[in-house]
Amino acid sequence: MEKKSKLITHNINFNIPHYLFIRIVKIILDNTQVPEKYKISLSLINKSTFNSISELYCNTLRCKALTEEFINDLNSHLTSSGYCLLKKIKTIEIQVNDKVMINTFIRDSLKKISTSLETLKLEYQDNINAPILLPITRDHFPNLIYLRMPIIEEHLKPEYPESVHYPPLQSLYIQVVKGDYIHYLIKMLDGVKDTLLHLTIVTGYFPSFTSVETEILQNYLNIYKPNQLETIQLTETLNLHPIYKNQIRCIKSLKDGKHFKGMEFLDLVESCSQLESLNMTVYTVAEFNRISIMINTKPTLKKLLLEVSIPRNPDDVYEIWDEFKYLEYLEIYCSEDKLGYILYPNHTTKSLKTLKITFSLFTHNALVDFLLHNQSLTTLYFSSNIFIKTSEDSKRISRKLAHHPTLVNLYINLNKNLPKQPSDTMLFDQLHKSHSIQFIELSSTSFDIEKVPKPNKPFFEIPSKTISKYKSYAYLKNGLNYN
Repeated sequence: MEKKSKLITHNINFNIPHYLFIRIVKIILDNTQVPEKYKISLSLINKSTFNSISELYCNTLRCKALTEEFINDLNSHLTSSGYCLLKKIKTIEIQVNDKVMINTFIRDSLKKISTSLETLKLEYQDNINAPILLPITRDHFPNLIYLRMPIIEEHLKPEYPESVHYPPLQSLYIQVVKGDYIHYLIKMLDGVKDTLLHLTIVTGYFPSFTSVETEILQNYLNIYKPNQLETIQLTETLNLHPIYKNQIRCIKSLKDGKHFKGMEFLDLVESCSQLESLNMTVYTVAEFNRISIMINTKPTLKKLLLEVSIPRNPDDVYEIWDEFKYLEYLEIYCSEDKLGYILYPNHTTKSLKTLKITFSLFTHNALVDFLLHNQSLTTLYFSSNIFIKTSEDSKRISRKLAHHPTLVNLYINLNKNLPKQPSDTMLFDQLHKSHSIQFIELSSTSFDIEKVPKPNKPFFEIPSKTISKYKSYAYLKNGLNYN
């Protein structure tokens, strides 16, 4: 018999299938704009919802000091607390330092929760003297698929096991700060080569690699598991070209680098058949024009992060881009005239859902024209000079945003231009009239926006998750005010 959940609204009782109800709850939990407190409150609906939220959402533990006192509290909580949502830990983030003694009791307690872990993030404050918590083996972590950790001195000691049966890792984020750690890194990569899909190697700001050690790692990665890795992020001391080329048939995300860019990088992009995300800087008009054509030849390419760094030259001839057929996410940093070349032909695109403009707009002409015609965008990020020429200009932008038929999420970063006052802007004057906008976030990296006029009701302030020097403000339509 199918299980159902009972809801009561306006004194009317009705039942919906339980699986459908849980899907609705999951949509709310996955929504980054919904306040955490509201998400937690959903657990009061019934026991089944409580268990689902506990399983899907409340499964992460962050620990800044791994002491016996902390372990005792955790053990007591997991065994006796019947009314807390934290029941089964799937993700754990631990800060480790040499001042805390990792004894047998702590290690045995960690073993009890390690078997359920899917994500493990270790941060060591001292890579020289810090202890190992548990060896990264399949016995201890049979379900681990994501690991973030640095290589430390303990890994190189003779007593550390030479042969390790590693967990079935799919993602590895590893920090290597010394050249003599390379051999341990290679041993670890050999151990996870059958399952690994995502690899990030970070070397820190001052890696002490000799040319011989760099060459060893370069030669190893040049031939590592051909056509298996989907994403690769590596130190720029390596030559990325042969490493990317070794994964040409399966690579899904590409980013250019200091030593691998321009036309050579675009040649590789053209050869990728599974590419989903592209992050690059163009330095010449020829590169700008080439990528404008290439985008619509890649049906799998959904995300483009593009910086246009071309010196001004009145003799340059730019191609107006074709309308996007497949691209869903565009993040752009360029001058306003270049933005026009990109947005103008995409007034009627049906594919683009997210637009993020990361430079400060002053005229807004290209954006306003785009908003006037576009009917596909759901999320917009842009930085604005808050003191646009006149108050009427800012009101015009506000009106275009409010009239957009599909825009749901709006993020605006404000930039100050003295001597005018923040209260002069009318950028938010019309937003409350929008039929589609549900969420607005206002932020600034240059001044306190407390005195800037905020959106009117039915938008209500909720806690903002953005962390910056100055306070940011978030607004959700029709309530959920949990301040």
